Amino acid sequence: MAYTRVSTNALDNREMYAVSVYPQLTLYPPAGGRIAARAPRWAKPYFFVRALGPSYISEDKLGEREQDNHLSFLAQIGAGVHIGVGEGPKIKLNVSWRHFSNANLFSENDGFDVPFVLSIGARVLRRLHGRVSGPSPG
Repeated sequence: MAYTRVSTNALDNREMYAVSVYPQLTLYPPAGGRIAARAPRWAKPYFFVRALGPSYISEDKLGEREQDNHLSFLAQIGAGVHIGVGEGPKIKLNVSWRHFSNANLFSENDGFDVPFVLSIGARVLRRLHGRVSGPSPG
């Protein structure tokens, strides 16, 4: 699930937000490959694709770009790294390109592109003996 807030320097229709639900395909480089071999031991690189994610967009215009209504779909590609591989806290850094479009289901479909998305995340749940739990008390 993603929340996106976009603003532009256009004179009108300067902001919008989107809430999206999407499937994600995550690809890790082969263990013996060049990319994995060059990564530090504490980092695990990956590539990802998110597609066909239904989205609610708050505005049907962003700058001069126009959508017919508030239904849109998310497409996104990017690369990232898990930091802190092994036990303990995990941090995720992603850089990606994001696109919103109604897939020509409606008459207006200019689409909105976000050419540079920087995402930072942390793992807040951990797996204990096959069960997911929150942080331990104390």
